[in-house]
Amino acid sequence: MIIRNDENKSQRFKMKNWIRQSKINHIRIKMLGLLASCAIGFTAFAQELDVGLQAYLDGDYETVLNEFIPLADQGNDIAQLFLGGLYEFGNGVTQNYGEAAKWYQMAAIQGNADGQYNLGWLYEQGQGVTQNYGEAAKWYQMAAVQGNALAQLGLGVSYSEGRGVKQNYSEAAKWTQMSAEQGIATAQFNMGILYENGWGVTQNYGKATNWYQLAAKQGNALAQYNVGVSYAEGRGVPLNYGEAAKWFQMAAEQGIARAQFNLGVIYEKGRSVTQNYVKAANLYQLAAVQGIAEAQYNLGLLYSEGLGVTQNYVESAKWYQMAAEQGDARAQYNLGIFYIKGQGVPENYVRAHVWFNLAAALGSHYGIDSSAREIAEELMTPGQLAEAQRIAARWQPGTSLEYWE
Repeated sequence: MIIRNDENKSQRFKMKNWIRQSKINHIRIKMLGLLASCAIGFTAFAQELDVGLQAYLDGDYETVLNEFIPLADQGNDIAQLFLGGLYEFGNGVTQNYGEAAKWYQMAAIQGNADGQYNLGWLYEQGQGVTQNYGEAAKWYQMAAVQGNALAQLGLGVSYSEGRGVKQNYSEAAKWTQMSAEQGIATAQFNMGILYENGWGVTQNYGKATNWYQLAAKQGNALAQYNVGVSYAEGRGVPLNYGEAAKWFQMAAEQGIARAQFNLGVIYEKGRSVTQNYVKAANLYQLAAVQGIAEAQYNLGLLYSEGLGVTQNYVESAKWYQMAAEQGDARAQYNLGIFYIKGQGVPENYVRAHVWFNLAAALGSHYGIDSSAREIAEELMTPGQLAEAQRIAARWQPGTSLEYWE
């Protein structure tokens, strides 16, 4: 018999590498802020700075260069910062990370926090300078103590990963929180990760969800996904599939595959929404093409049973195979059934036995045992059985059976 969809559980997004704030957004935000500060803090160059800053906002990079190069040569750190930005992003000049690093360093040495942060970023990325995590952390530190929110975020990530500094989750939490309290969505997301896992802070699902929500409300897709998981699991908040669906929808619309899958499960099961197999199938398709094995399996099942889609065993077998090749035992078992019956695929007892064999090894928690494999053996010749056993012994996740045949 076909293994049907079990109670799919939401899977929280775990970050191996923490998400960093967009560098381009940082530059734009800081430059806008300088329009007000230049006239106050740099009266000697106020008129030239005003002209150059307004030209930058207007996209008139030739005027920016004409106004800022003389100021930068005279040691004005704001002009040096902007020239660094022009060279980093290739605005009005040929992109040149070496030139960007040169101008950022001039500003940084004078104590310009934005220059320090940007120089640290280049050292971290190895753009225009030799990659050096220690130098990156050093410049982040200098900018962070001046209150630069993105440098605080960068320093927090450095401590969390032990890059350029000794790994220290307490320090990571300290600097990340400073950034988060200034409204940086990625830092708020990272604080959620810290509280969820108890890294550098006492584990607290409620606080984790609060931080995720702050980031989610700013449009951070991964935070939206994690808020959805919190509501789907009742971790840190009361169990509420309606709220879970709301946040999964937001993340799904931004392309988060796990959100698409989980929202598909909610529609398939009719949890706090009207059951809708068509929506479920569409969402599974979006996640499946991004490689989510569970979505591939669920989509295969819908095609097999004609739920939300026109019944199509060939399509079903296609999606089962994608999931089976990733090691999904249920898909392996169902694909084996298809090969026994010649349903959606040509009848092939060898492949059926291989998939049954692999499913039995991987799927005990789904109640999959060796009974189907034993039935297949009764239909096979000794040569076919030996071939199936050889393929199963050599098969590796992520590969097709054809590769081993």
